[in-house]
Amino acid sequence: EELCLGSCTGSGSGEVCTFSFRLNPFAGYTGYYEVEGCEGVQPTLGMKQGVKYVFDQSDETNWFHPLGFAYGPDGVYGE
Repeated sequence: EELCLGSCTGSGSGEVCTFSFRLNPFAGYTGYYEVEGCEGVQPTLGMKQGVKYVFDQSDETNWFHPLGFAYGPDGVYGE
């Protein structure tokens, strides 16, 4: 599976990467997130230590849809 790396600027300790989220209401019963610049819904986010990350939910489709993060595949429902 290809990792979604977001949109990054700067380098070294000044590197900042942004993941811009929007909800696709047609991708499941309650909808799934898409990330700008990444393929499909619910992509696996790739992150590096020492980089500042911004999780942008300014798109109006995110109204009443807070982000949740999981450590394992399929979130809390995975085996």
